[in-house]
Amino acid sequence: MKHLLSTLVVAVIVWTPICYADPLALEREFGKEMMQIRNLYPALLAYDADFSKFPPHLIELVTNGNIKADSILIRQRDGSVILPAYFPGKSSANKPETILVTYDLPNHDKRIVLNVKGEVKIEIKPNGEQAAPSNP
Repeated sequence: MKHLLSTLVVAVIVWTPICYADPLALEREFGKEMMQIRNLYPALLAYDADFSKFPPHLIELVTNGNIKADSILIRQRDGSVILPAYFPGKSSANKPETILVTYDLPNHDKRIVLNVKGEVKIEIKPNGEQAAPSNP
């Protein structure tokens, strides 16, 4: 019985960090935010097709009619909205793994990333990384 109780205590202590180490658990929790980031990609590609580069600011996607204004904002759980971090000066000719957009996950050391290839994934934030300007 004593062994069973100690095993249970260890399991509970270890389980909490492990559940967030699982990318699928994070994808389920932040699926809506991932979809919002993913929805930026077609608009970025359309802009790139017209101008041979991605826009200098995300707001250019709205100005050119590639996407609706509310689609470039991430609605947070507290009801507020923010512009995700955008890294301008790139085009579809860049390496596929080049990061275009990031969104830091609240209360986590991870972020959602959109790259030039159009992949949206959750990754650990690099140590000491400075947040990119949101480029309104």
